Amino acid sequence: MFLYDLFFGALRMSGGYYQFQAPQLRVIPIPHANTQQQKSIETLVDQILSVKKKNPNADTSNIEKKIDEMVYKLYGLAPDEIAVVEGKG
Repeated sequence: MFLYDLFFGALRMSGGYYQFQAPQLRVIPIPHANTQQQKSIETLVDQILSVKKKNPNADTSNIEKKIDEMVYKLYGLAPDEIAVVEGKG
């Protein structure tokens, strides 16, 4: 969402909704994750789903943070860039 807002925030519709259409999605840089990286993220997502199934109000922020860190690594983000994405910079 950070990148989409950065690129296409001016295209928001009334109510603040984004337009998700092929022309916009084609320019979003999506890194290629190898099989191991995909499996690691998938495992963490499965953990979140399992925890939330048992308790919809469970705090999964620690698992979500791990996923965020993996995605930051895929994009090759530096600490100052991560701070911007997280709204701290």
